[in-house]
Amino acid sequence: MSTKSSTTASSTLSQDLSKLFGERFTSHANVSELFSSCTGGTADWLVVASTITDIIEAVKAACRHRIPWLVIGGGSGSLFSDYGFAGLLIVNRTSGMLFDDQSQIVVESGTGFKEIINWASTRGYGGLEDFYHLPGTVAGAIVTNAVGGTSKILDYVRELTVIYADSPGAISCRTISSNEWRESPCRPQLVILSIKLQLSYLGQPEILRRLRARGKDVRVGRHGYLGHWALPQLQPNIMLWRKTCQELFRFDERQPSVLNLRKKTTSEAILQCLQALMSQSFEQTGERLELRTSLLGYWPDNDGATKK
Repeated sequence: MSTKSSTTASSTLSQDLSKLFGERFTSHANVSELFSSCTGGTADWLVVASTITDIIEAVKAACRHRIPWLVIGGGSGSLFSDYGFAGLLIVNRTSGMLFDDQSQIVVESGTGFKEIINWASTRGYGGLEDFYHLPGTVAGAIVTNAVGGTSKILDYVRELTVIYADSPGAISCRTISSNEWRESPCRPQLVILSIKLQLSYLGQPEILRRLRARGKDVRVGRHGYLGHWALPQLQPNIMLWRKTCQELFRFDERQPSVLNLRKKTTSEAILQCLQALMSQSFEQTGERLELRTSLLGYWPDNDGATKK
């Protein structure tokens, strides 16, 4: 594509997004405040989607103009590249819930676990109490198959409504089972719109007892949460953490999977620090740590990153 045609396409996309989203559309947006790490560069285009229709229309616009696109949720399990993203960043701010059946609840993908658990508990339904502390969105937890206690979030998922790009300029919407999600070779290209979760009737007193027993009345700080670690307990590695990353992070022994940033830094510095921690953990303890953090935007030197 020539420079002139590229400029024309960019201008046309900006006009389309401005008509669709009004003040919720921004070009050349600094996205650092959208991520818990408070790092990252700029996105060429950014829209805030407050409904499922918003997400679909934004993806359609990007596909129509053949522009790369990404959908993010709460930004708690991702690192956005310092180099930015030459495409459309769609911020998922959907939040809606309804009971589809007596014990099944359909939630929009941008909803948080606290909202889900608190709302369902008013009717006496629970089962997700181990996930109460997770920041971010339910869709983000499904992408990483987040662990709560001895359970994984996909154990509670019955169906997902997703969209994906069939071909350049065209998208499809379909409903799939949790098994289809697990086995889909196209999973990185799927965008979750809504989820049907299986709950159980427990009664409000039992739900409150479970939350208190798990210490979920303690609020977890949003800033610094970078993803889930594969090991359920990292207490033996606390000294290793401090030795490796003490200049960058502040640690809480009670919540070792939450890293609080001491100072303004970059996504690249955080990634290098975490990679060094994983390497040293294996060398000194034989334990392998898996960082389930999505690398978004353009990462020129890191294997496995989303390169756009």
